[in-house]
This record gives sequence, structure tokens and C-alpha cells, in this order.
Amino acid sequence: MLRYRYQRIVLLALTGLMSVYLLVPLMVSYGVTQWLSRQGYRNVIVQFGYPGWRELSIPVASFQLDLGDEVLMVSVTNVQVEYRLPDLLYGRVSRVVLPYLAIQMLNNHDRSFAGESAVETMSDEGSGSPWNVLTAGDLLRRIPVLPFEEVHLNQVTVFREQATGPLRKVAIQGVVEQRDGELGGRLSFQGRETASYTLSLTGHSATTWAATLVSQRPQAAPILTWQSTAQARDGQVQVEGKLEVNVRELAPFIALAVPIGPELSTVSGRVAVVWTATASSSAALSALRESPESLLQGSFQATVTLPALKGVAKQIAIASSGSFSGSPARLGWTIDPGVLGTATVNMQPRFVPGVVKSLLPSGDQPIRVEQRQPLQGTLYWSESPIRLTVDGPVHVGYGAATGPLVVEVDVARADLVGQDLVSGEGEFHLRGLVPPSLAAGVSVREVRGELWGRVVLKQHVVNGTVHVPSMMTVKQFEQGRVTMSSAIVEVAAPIPVRCTLESGQCAAGPGTLRIGAQGIRSAGYDVTLAEGTVTLQSAESVGSSWTAHGGIDLAGVRVGQLPVVTIPPSAWQVKFAANQAGFKADARGDLPGREGVVTAKVAHSFGGGEGSARVVLGPLQFDAEANRLQKWLPGLPASFDLTAGRITASTDLVWPSGRLKDSTTVAPQPGRITIQAEQVSAAVPGMAIQGINTTLDFDLQGFEQVRSSQPAVVNVAVIQTGVMLSNVSVTADLQWSLSDLWPVLDLKDFQASLFGGSVTSSGLHLDPAAPPHRLVLSLRRLDLAKLLSLEQQKGLQGTGLLNGTIPLAVTANGVSVKDGTVEAEAPGGVIRYQPSSESAALLADADSGMKLVAQALSNFQYTVLKAGVQYAEDGVLQLAAQLEGRNPDMKKSPPIHFNVNVQENVLALLQSLRLVQDIEESLQNKAQRR
Repeated sequence: MLRYRYQRIVLLALTGLMSVYLLVPLMVSYGVTQWLSRQGYRNVIVQFGYPGWRELSIPVASFQLDLGDEVLMVSVTNVQVEYRLPDLLYGRVSRVVLPYLAIQMLNNHDRSFAGESAVETMSDEGSGSPWNVLTAGDLLRRIPVLPFEEVHLNQVTVFREQATGPLRKVAIQGVVEQRDGELGGRLSFQGRETASYTLSLTGHSATTWAATLVSQRPQAAPILTWQSTAQARDGQVQVEGKLEVNVRELAPFIALAVPIGPELSTVSGRVAVVWTATASSSAALSALRESPESLLQGSFQATVTLPALKGVAKQIAIASSGSFSGSPARLGWTIDPGVLGTATVNMQPRFVPGVVKSLLPSGDQPIRVEQRQPLQGTLYWSESPIRLTVDGPVHVGYGAATGPLVVEVDVARADLVGQDLVSGEGEFHLRGLVPPSLAAGVSVREVRGELWGRVVLKQHVVNGTVHVPSMMTVKQFEQGRVTMSSAIVEVAAPIPVRCTLESGQCAAGPGTLRIGAQGIRSAGYDVTLAEGTVTLQSAESVGSSWTAHGGIDLAGVRVGQLPVVTIPPSAWQVKFAANQAGFKADARGDLPGREGVVTAKVAHSFGGGEGSARVVLGPLQFDAEANRLQKWLPGLPASFDLTAGRITASTDLVWPSGRLKDSTTVAPQPGRITIQAEQVSAAVPGMAIQGINTTLDFDLQGFEQVRSSQPAVVNVAVIQTGVMLSNVSVTADLQWSLSDLWPVLDLKDFQASLFGGSVTSSGLHLDPAAPPHRLVLSLRRLDLAKLLSLEQQKGLQGTGLLNGTIPLAVTANGVSVKDGTVEAEAPGGVIRYQPSSESAALLADADSGMKLVAQALSNFQYTVLKAGVQYAEDGVLQLAAQLEGRNPDMKKSPPIHFNVNVQENVLALLQSLRLVQDIEESLQNKAQRR
């Protein structure tokens, strides 16, 4: 019975052991799968085989880990673990064989896990963490016994999709082993169509290592050599090391990390770093960064030539040497003077403001970085992200010396946090052509500039200053009918600039610019400018939007070769407000001693090209003293002047949108010009005019033609030519092609008062290109007494009313009359002649006929008075007069017929009359002032 019971116990034990043996692979596989899943791994598959006395197989193990833009996939099959049972009890195995291991880094097309942490955060490092337990002195200890003696890698495949070059996919095989406390290994790997590489390494402790990476090509130089040794001294641990890199041989590995292109044969260079690190033996590893006794110092030398960095630069050459010292948390460095690097770039840094980027040339541009003094800086390893400070000066040149634009920057200081430039200070110099895109909408052949300034970057805000002697030159400007051969804009006072990088907003001003211009022509006339000033009050830009406010002052503006008048130098003041849509401006033009002669308001759209302008001349107030027109315009002919009254002129122009292919040409729609004269007095050759009143409206057809909107009535109080015309009225209609010197004028419905009567005319068509110009004057009821007073003949008087017709012909040589007639109205009138004492003495010696005539004219009552009028262009008047009547005092005398021919120089007569009138007016004015 007892025996049977023992048999059952043994059977149950064997059954339990067998069950455990059968369940262990499943349980371990499940446990490992769940643990990896909790660590953030996905698609985990782990399968353990049944353990044997000397080996264990793992048929398959695979998992996936998301790393942001990439995903890591690891797959291993048929892993063999060999062991000895006694060693297994101590956690060691003899050999691990990996027949096939595949590691892939693929692009992550499923970003649903990209924001999750790759590995769940474990418990924080407490006092039991190895970093807190181990000290720097422990790094001198020999490498502890690892849980394996050998690891055989039969076929390992590593592939990264984002990598370039022949090492994009690598096959690795080799052995890693541990013997007598020394860890060593020899691994060989090969890329697509590349030679095999061998990595040999040996190490005794965590700080004493030697490693060599070399190609298996014949006579190949080592790619990388690492040596480090450590020793204890005076309670400190000192580690000395040396790293040498053959950049040419390293090229396939560089292509793994950065896209340098397929031209690996052009990669060359060498990097050498020698260092010494010192730390307290008792300092915990976690405290080495903060320990004041932790020191690091060394030197470096590097020369690197790369064919390209895809999307960034090409033909890259770097050369530098220097030293470094500090702590693991804060490392200072110094780079020796020389050329740090050259490259050809096709990108613009993120920290450059958009307004500056618009100036920089596009496409491939050379860049050169050099220093003429030692360059110093500090690297803060302990900060996250890492911070780097640079103390210059460093000279950066951008653009070819013979290219369109060259940028030179001297950096005095810079701070970088991670990949971002957070602060910096330096000076810049830009010279060359301004990109055509910035001059869009303005027709210029070339805009060339040279800017000097200083810039300070702090907390994503750029503060800069554009300094003297910054300037800009414009050549061959053309806008409508305005052309200019060249212009220079110079900075007269520093202009501050401020840009916020995050928002892209930039502001500038206040500042002052000087303007100089040559070869200006406007509407066919030469214009010269003595000096000009642009005052920029403020300017702002955000993206493609911008605004600007300021003013323009132009002094000594002259318009040359005007046909009639020479305008003295004028001064102009313009206040403007502009943005990306267009601009508005208020302008004022002054003459010497006269302000506000011309005012204007202009608005223009950059996008559509439409706009409008209103220009006002005056009001101009004239008087006979300081405000005579001759005082305003000294170049006027001496015979022309305005001495009283007020004149105002205004014009309104509108130009449409999108009517012309050439957006730089302004083509106004029909506009209007209004001229208003109030009580204007003028002096013109041969006459004085007083009391001119009129309002003239003209239509402006582009810049080609001006014509009256409707006939205008011109009223004149007095026209004095020696003969006074009063109450003058005429209807005027004008048409003027501005390419002609003079307009075509139609005068109609002429009316005036003369000698107590009236003068009328149906009109005159005055075309300077088609002389002669003919005018017929009708004389009605002219008072003979007033007419005879012109002769200034003492003792001659008369009465009666005269009518007549005077046909005038006007040419460039003067005025002429042919076959004019004057006739007295019925019943006639009286002519009385009382000779002076001198004339009476002459008549006493005359014959009887002359005495009879004198006696008849003493009281001659005429019934007929007719005169034929001929007037030549030289001013000679010929009258053929016929008188019929009798003297009632001579009762016995029959009716008498007189035929009289008179020749008179009318111009001389009128001149003498005007002279007498001027003397009389002068005496009256003096008497009134007394």
C-alpha cells in the first residue's frame, strides 16, 4: 500500500514537471510579449522553443517601434542559445548564434502613433540607480563578466529608407567574445556594391578602449581609430583619448546620416581630436556634469570636403583647428584664425527676415566664412536643448564677387539654442543689383544699391540700423511722360529697423534720405533738381503687406526751354502714405517768396493701375507792387504783366484700370481743367486791360489735347490802347493740341463800348497755323466829339453819331484794314473850328480860299460825313473823308463839299495818348497819396 502511494506521488511529480516543461515556452513567450508591448513596441511576436540540456532555440522574435517620421522594425529567426547547466545557474551562456537578424528603419506613413512616446517612462532614477551608485573610480575597474562568452552574427541586415549612398543597406557578420576579463570583437559589414569593412575593438574597462574601423580593400587606410586610457592620480580619475577619422574613407557612413549625393569619390578630409578628462574618483556618475572637479580639455583639427548636402549646399569645404576646455556641462572652445568654410548654397536661413530674403539673390550662391582673429565660444552640454555661444568677429560673405548681389556680414556675437539662433549681433554690407521683383510696376533699366548697417537679434526680435553712406542708384526711369536718366538716393541719417521673426512683422523709421537726379524730362521739357530729401516717418511690413508714411522735399526745381516764360526755381513738398495696394500723396509747390502756388492730391493703385489726381493752381492774388506777375516770374517779357485781381486754376484727372498692357504708363481718361479769373488787370504789348472776369472749363484728353468744355463768356471792364474800350464781352472757345506751341481760338459775340457807342463782331477764328485771321467790326453810334478829342487839336469840336464797318486782317506782322467805311447818322451834326492865336496869325497871311474854308468850319453844319478807312500793318492810317453841309452864319454862301485825305501814324498817336494818360494817372496818384 505504501509502495503504491509512493508510485502515485512520483507519477504526479513527473506529470507536473512535464506540464511545467510544456507550459514554460508559452508562458515566457507571453510574458515577454506583454512586457515589450507595455514599453511602446507594436506588432510584437515572440516564440520560445523547448529548452534542452545544452541549448535553447527561439524560432522567431519581431517587434516594431515608432520613432516620429521613421519606424524601427526588428526581426530575428532561429536563434540558438548554447549553455552548460552549471553556468546557466550563474546566469551565463556559452554562445548565442543569430543566423538571421533584420533591422529596418522605414518612413512612417501611419502617423497615428507619431505623437506617442516610444518607450513608456519608467520609474524615476532613485538612489538605487547605477548612475547614482557607480562612481568615476569604478570606471577604472575591469569589465564585469557578461552573460555570454561568444555572440555569433551569421547574417545581419540593416536598412534605412531615408539614407543615401551605398551603405543604405548593410550586411553584417562577425563575433563578439569575452576572454579573461577583456572584451573584444571583430565585425565585418558590407553595403551595396562596396568593399567590406572590419571593425576591431578591445577593451579592459569602461574607459580603456581601442577601436579601429578599416575597409578590406587592399592598402586601405583606417577609417576611424579610437584610443583611450585611464589612470588614478591623487584621488582623481584622468582619462586621455585620441580620435582620428579619415573623412574620405568615412564617406559611405556620412551618407547614412545626411544626404550628400552619389559623388562619394570627391569626399576628402581628416579629423583629429585629442582630449584629457579629469574627475573626482568619489563623484557619482550622475554628478559628473555638475561637479566642479570635472574638467575636460583638448585640441582638434579638421579638414572636410563634401560634394553636397541635398537641398542645402554643395561643394562644401571646412577647415578649422583649435582647442577646448571646461566641464562636461560647460565647454569653452577657441578656433584659430583662417577660412572656416566655403560652400555653394541654395537656401536662406530661417532667422533671416522676409524683407531681407526678398533682397537676396535666388539660386546657387557661394558663401564663405572666415575669421581674422581667434574665434571663441561656449557649448552648454547640460542644457536641453544644447546652447552654443560664439564671440566673433566672424566674417561671412554671401554671393559671388562678380554676381548681381554680394552680402557681407561681420558677426560679433551669436547664441544658438538647439537649431535656433536666439540672439546675435553684427554688421552687414549689401551691394549690387536690387531684384527686379522689388521694382515691379516701375519701368527702370537697373536699380543698384549699397547698404551698410548693424543688426542685433534677441528673443526672435531683430533690431537693425541702416547707416551712412548707404545709397541706391536708379538708371533709366520711365513713368508715363516722365523720364530720368539716373537718380541717387543716399541715407542722410541712420534709419532704425525692427523685425519680429515669429510674426514676420518688420518696421522701419524714422529716417532721412537725400535725392539727386540727372536727365529729367517731363512732357518734353528738361527738369533739373538742386537737391531733394525723403523723410521716412514709419514703414511696416507683414508678409506681403506693407505700409509707409513720410514726406519728400524737392528744392531748386527748374523747368527749362519753355516757349514763353522762364519759371524761377521752385520748391515742392510731398506727404505720402503707401501700402501694397497703392499710395496717396498731398503735394505743394512754392516759388521764391510765394507759398502754396500749386497744391495737389494724388491716389494710385499698384494692383489695378487706376488712380486719380486733383491739381490746384492758386488762388494767385496780384497787385501793382510786390505781387505783380513780373515779381513772381522774372523771366517774363517786360511788356507783359498782371497787376491786380485773382486767378485760380484746377484740374481733375482719372486714369482707369487695366486698359494698357504696360502698367507703367498712365493714360488719363478725359479730365477737366477749370480757370477762374476775378478782377484781373493785365499789361500786354500795346494795351492795358482791367477787370477781367471769367470762368473757363476745359476737357483734358489724356496728355495730348485740351479743349473747351463749352464756350465761355469773358468780361473785361476796360481795354486801354490809347483808345478806351469798356464793357467788353466776348465768347471764347479753345482747342489745343499740346504738341503745338499755340492753341486754336474761336472768339464770338464780341461787344464793347467805344466813344459812347458800341463795337460788335460776329467772331474770329484764330488758328496760328493758318493766317491771316479776319474779323469784321461793326461800329454803331460813335460820338464824333469823343473821337475828335483823340486828335488833340485845340479849337476843333464836333457833334454827331457815326456808324461803320471795319474789316480787320490779323497776321504775324500786325493788323491791317482794307476798305473800311465810317458814315454819320442823319441828320448829321456840327463841326466847329476855332483856330488858336498861332493858327489865326497864319490864316491872316493865307489866300482868300483858305480864309473861306476857315470861316465855313467855324460853325459847319454837315449833312454828310463819310470816310474810307485804310490801315497798314506798319500803323499808318489813311482816311478819305467827304463832308457836305453849310455854315448858317454864311447866309449867302452855297452848300460846301469838302474832300479831305488824312494820313496818320496811329501807333505813334496811341503811344503818345497812352504816355499822356500814364503821366496824368501818375500825377493823380501822387496827389492822392499827399
